Amino acid sequence: MKQQAQQGVEQTVLMLFRKDLRLDDNPALLAALQAAKNVVPVFIWSPEEEGQFQPGRCSRWWLKQSLACLSAQLAALGSRLIIRRGTACVEVLLQLLRETGAGAVFFNHLFDPISLVRDHDMKQQLTAAGALCRSYNADLLYEPWTVLDDNGEPFTTFASFWQQLQAMPRQPPVPWPAPAALPAVDSALHSEVLDALPFFSSREQEAAAGQLSSKWRPGCEGGAVRMQQFIQEQLQHFSHRKANVDRCCCSRLSPWIRVGSVSVRHIYYRVRAQQAEWAAAGVDHDSSCRDFMQQLAYREYSRYLSFHFPFMHERPLLSHLRCVPWNLDQHAFKAWKMGMTGYPLIDAAMKQLWSTGWMHNRLRVVCGVFAVKYLLLPWQWGLKHYWDQLLDADLESDALGWQYLSGCMVDAPPFGQLMDIPAEAASFDPDGEFVRRWLPVLARMPTQHVHAPWTAPQEVLDAADVELGFNYPRPIVTQEDAAARLTSAAAVIEASLQQQEQQQQGQQQQEDIPQQQQQQSASKQPYRPPTEPMQSYSRAHHTAAAAAAEHMRQQHSNVELASMPQQQQQRAPTAAAAAAPAAAAAAAAAEDEAPGIQAAAAAGPEAPGHEQQQQQDDMWQQQALQNDVHLRQRQQQHRHQQLQQRLWHQQQRQHRPSSHKRRRQGSQELQQQQQQQQRSNAGGSAAAADAAGVARAAAAAAGDGGAGGHEYGYDYAAESGSDCSEQNSNAPPAETMMTACSGIMQQQQDGSECSGGLEEEQQQQQQQQQQQQQQQQQQLEEGDHVLQQPLPQAELQPQEQQQQQQDGMPGLRQEQQQQDSTMQAALQPDQLQEEQQQHEEQQEQQDWEQEQRQQAWMTQLFGS
Repeated sequence: MKQQAQQGVEQTVLMLFRKDLRLDDNPALLAALQAAKNVVPVFIWSPEEEGQFQPGRCSRWWLKQSLACLSAQLAALGSRLIIRRGTACVEVLLQLLRETGAGAVFFNHLFDPISLVRDHDMKQQLTAAGALCRSYNADLLYEPWTVLDDNGEPFTTFASFWQQLQAMPRQPPVPWPAPAALPAVDSALHSEVLDALPFFSSREQEAAAGQLSSKWRPGCEGGAVRMQQFIQEQLQHFSHRKANVDRCCCSRLSPWIRVGSVSVRHIYYRVRAQQAEWAAAGVDHDSSCRDFMQQLAYREYSRYLSFHFPFMHERPLLSHLRCVPWNLDQHAFKAWKMGMTGYPLIDAAMKQLWSTGWMHNRLRVVCGVFAVKYLLLPWQWGLKHYWDQLLDADLESDALGWQYLSGCMVDAPPFGQLMDIPAEAASFDPDGEFVRRWLPVLARMPTQHVHAPWTAPQEVLDAADVELGFNYPRPIVTQEDAAARLTSAAAVIEASLQQQEQQQQGQQQQEDIPQQQQQQSASKQPYRPPTEPMQSYSRAHHTAAAAAAEHMRQQHSNVELASMPQQQQQRAPTAAAAAAPAAAAAAAAAEDEAPGIQAAAAAGPEAPGHEQQQQQDDMWQQQALQNDVHLRQRQQQHRHQQLQQRLWHQQQRQHRPSSHKRRRQGSQELQQQQQQQQRSNAGGSAAAADAAGVARAAAAAAGDGGAGGHEYGYDYAAESGSDCSEQNSNAPPAETMMTACSGIMQQQQDGSECSGGLEEEQQQQQQQQQQQQQQQQQQLEEGDHVLQQPLPQAELQPQEQQQQQQDGMPGLRQEQQQQDSTMQAALQPDQLQEEQQQHEEQQEQQDWEQEQRQQAWMTQLFGS
């Protein structure tokens, strides 16, 4: 059978559809059509293989609708989709090979840990049965084994990964069009009826049909319409409106991308084409295009980490965070799931999730932070709940998001950093419309209290018909209690980190210790609470996933190198050579962790015996201590750079006053000089000249203050990672100014297509700041202009003559009163200065908070 399959022309092959439910840009389908005359499209429904990560209600509804659309497209081209039901995919494939006489199976890669083990085992069994097994990349722009650092190791921060993506020597493969026709499938071949498959119960079917059908249009056609609508109407506003959860410009393409109805490469080239079209028309929307491309890169990064660290959906990437004293409170977990926490933004977001199966990305982050850091619930619980409820539930993206917001990554915020939920709510939903839509009980609450009803006076609650504890819950936890609990947990983590460092230092001294005592010391595991309701996979499964990933990397690296032209092989020392150190390290780690990788892969998610499990746990404990050193070192370096940067800017601010202080000082000197001028009765022209000179000095002081304010604003921007080297000659060294966000764009190569967007955005921000400062300067100069005018002659005469002249000239008296009122307003500028000072402080605070949020939550973490 294998020899017949290699001849290719007269053979029948199977095309296995999984998370690639489309005909265009499907490399496996294209290869199958080129390799054989007859192609049988197959879909196998085997949710038992997914273990605890079986698709949720909304995901199952979306999958069923997408399969119906794919089946209709295949029928239009003369083929049909063969649907089978089974508990193991490989068993169904072997049965189909016997029924059709096919000699090969074609499918596309999946990079989640469960699929890595299953696909590796499937390839081995199909090869043993005499059939060819070929897999291709239809899910990513670049395969994970092609993006490595100079030492051949995977990147552990998104900044370095994003920088490497933009510096790749070649563009992603151009998407292929859909075939014009397909060979017919034997009508005698049995296929299950799609509606007869047990996707969900009758109640779930009714609920899904009523709530989701009116809001979404699954399938390739619906995805193409949504992509076209987003690119033409909303992409240009993406960077400006993406922070508003009520009127956002999110693409909402993630449900189509998850099942493969829309190709990521198709989206990539459509956005590039639109960006080029805007550039040709003289319209600048590069910042929006760059931000959206970064969202696609986050999705790539989630698959990248899942491939290189296949345990990240269950264990933190930083091993010392395994000992967090989690609060295993099922009642708090249920209140969070049902949207009954007493925090309106959290409750509204969770109710939206229940109703529509979708949430804004920022809401996913805020709700996740609330669960992990306010309620101290295990992040694995939140991951599982998102998986069960989201339409675009994606194991790799969700694992990345929960690892990040829990502080389990090198470039993540510290675990002990607490987010101010009401402040975030006021920023993301400033008018409170989102909360009022999903929480009708708070529809009559005023905007200033809608995000924190517990702060409203009783008369306001009565007017809004809100009774805390009756028709809306009180806060399940206060911010003070949450901060105290989080600080205590952070102290436990710090103690665990110090203990691990001591153990690492003491490993060199264990050679003289007896072997039995070493095993007893290694068997002591740190405190890890159970992660119910989510059961863990065994260590053997994680090891098998690592081995499968390494096998895939070696296989495809060799194939790609062999398929390159001779010149490209000479120019690429490269992929195979760079991957060798990482491949050897992964193979050694897998060999040390669990001998017998094939047996572990065959065992699947079932745990081995007690003694074998204990030995594997011991070996994993020692290996984790060794492998975690470089991650913690990179995290410490990252934190040290941020600390140096903040200290430098703090010292700079201490050595110079702020802009409003310098303007106030100049105005006070001006006021004192003007009062002295009024007291003098002689030398009017000299007094006026003195006033003019003082006014010019005050204007110069105000100008200096404006420049100082400009500089002062750049202090906050620099703390957030913006480039200040051109505006501030006293900028710190480049290594202290580099942060996670700025490092993405500052180190781009000249040939990158996204290299100019950040500089143009910074120039626009600088121009806006300069315009605001010029307006403020004009306001001050208008007040100074009144003071520079010479005093009226009536004021220089004796008081009696002045009164006689005013009594005889009413018009002159009215004009004099107007001048006096103008002079009084100019001589008493305290109120104007205070208002201006408050405005400047608020503006600086808002800019600083915005930059901090962009740096801390750069990962829009769950889907695109």
